[in-house]
Amino acid sequence: MSVYVARALARAGRAKRNSRNPRYFFTIRRLDGEIEDDTHGMILLNDAAALSYAEHAIRQLQKTGGYDDPQLMMILKNETRQPLSSLPFLLGCA
Repeated sequence: MSVYVARALARAGRAKRNSRNPRYFFTIRRLDGEIEDDTHGMILLNDAAALSYAEHAIRQLQKTGGYDDPQLMMILKNETRQPLSSLPFLLGCA
């Protein structure tokens, strides 16, 4: 798990447990089939906030290196673990 994802998970753990806002999960799928699964998720305001967070997370992960595979995808899932969106790490691969 990347440092960025670990920090995000730590922030999620500090969120109020009785929050009425939904929890979102951010899974990274690699070309070789390896998956970095987000087991804790992040409590966010709504789907738009979750999508924005996913885009920001991708940019941060790209800065750390090791996330330059053109087929890397971040899968955004809602609190019932249903996929909402798949975001490519490289824009040209959408």
